[in-house]
Amino acid sequence: MNAIPKILLVAAGLSCWSASTVLAQEWTQWRGNNRDGVASGFVAPAEWPKELVKNWSVEVGDGVASPSVAGDRIYVMALQDGQEVFRCLNAASGEEIWKDAYPARPASGPAAGFPGTRSSPAIGEGCVVTLGVDGMVSCWEVESGKRLWQNDDYVGAVPRFSTSSSPLIADGMVIFQFGDDNSGGILACDLKSGAEKWKWEKDGTAYGSPVLIAIGDRKVVLAPTKKQ
Repeated sequence: MNAIPKILLVAAGLSCWSASTVLAQEWTQWRGNNRDGVASGFVAPAEWPKELVKNWSVEVGDGVASPSVAGDRIYVMALQDGQEVFRCLNAASGEEIWKDAYPARPASGPAAGFPGTRSSPAIGEGCVVTLGVDGMVSCWEVESGKRLWQNDDYVGAVPRFSTSSSPLIADGMVIFQFGDDNSGGILACDLKSGAEKWKWEKDGTAYGSPVLIAIGDRKVVLAPTKKQ
């Protein structure tokens, strides 16, 4: 299967959607702000347009993970020309606000049919975090695009069909899955510095993403793993 470049499209309705309505809907991480698939605050128009008008498009490379949206900005990562490229775009115009890139290997083995990124960016507490196709974890300031840190400890250790678990931001930490089918776990790092806060490593990783829930007065991270 040939890889198809991923192109971002923003479509606005003819008369029933305004730019402010479109930009008001934030989607800051995998499955939305609360990881529940709900677009909070969305009000459906009384009448949908018969056709959508494409306002802009930007070619960003190979990737199948959803972009994330916060305020008037879109954040998206894709594999392009031997690098993972992370872009911050103006949601109304598609204009590039900032960009960063680093060398990255494409998916290989059984996953080589599609080489690009699979994990959605997570935005929170002034930062945005990504998990690359080969296991690189990166963190940037959302406003400036300054790269705060990277964790390459698990680069090359990925499951059979490559990384597809999206990072989670909570309580000053970023929580992400690492490792391959046979060995791996979940790691929590300080969001601003990348320093390790805690680690669980009793099972290989899988293809879902961690979520945070409350059980009584305790916060609990739930995540699918290879055997559990």
